[in-house]
Amino acid sequence: MSRVRGFAVRMGIVLSVVLGTFMAAGPSASAEGPAAIFLGFVVPDADGMLPTRVRAVGSGGAVCGTADVTESGESVGFYLLRVAPAVDKAGCPREGETVRFSLLYGNIDDGTLANPNGNARFRGAQAAVVHLAPASSTTEITGWVGPLPTSGGRAMTLIWDGPDQTPVEQALQTLGVEISGAWHIPPGAQRYLSYLPGAPAFAQSYVSVRTGDVVTVRAR
Repeated sequence: MSRVRGFAVRMGIVLSVVLGTFMAAGPSASAEGPAAIFLGFVVPDADGMLPTRVRAVGSGGAVCGTADVTESGESVGFYLLRVAPAVDKAGCPREGETVRFSLLYGNIDDGTLANPNGNARFRGAQAAVVHLAPASSTTEITGWVGPLPTSGGRAMTLIWDGPDQTPVEQALQTLGVEISGAWHIPPGAQRYLSYLPGAPAFAQSYVSVRTGDVVTVRAR
């Protein structure tokens, strides 16, 4: 995926291409409508592992779609998933129903429930950006998607889904843990921007977080 500046631009381009291609293929022959498309980032679990696949799961364990997770080069993955409607496969979602996602970490894996961040309702012939993180390790803090940093110096990868241009210090305070540092590589850049709590202003190169920023955070 092209690394152009800004989350909205990056996802907007992908979304436009996907939806344009999807609609150009014509509607499904089903009575209810065509499939839905979901795409977005996937964050690692608490051990830093990325899933290899994303799966849409319906009632009774019905598999409604499976897609590979591609490493984006920013410590996160990217997926693009086609989800079948109920009329095409029993147990799959109907129009307006919430889609359940699971993350698979190997060839023999029942999957780990994913926590979706975005509108995960099934809409035939539409594409939606929904970021995914393992539900067992996902923060419940508004604005962040990903495993909650813990004490002990461990680094975690998070995605900022809050307001654009939020001061980094303010965004980090919502995590509720003491942070020793935060780092982000802007799209197309070769070096990290950094924020170190307590350091003088001239030493801070990462001062505001943009919607969609992938941020590595280390707890004390």
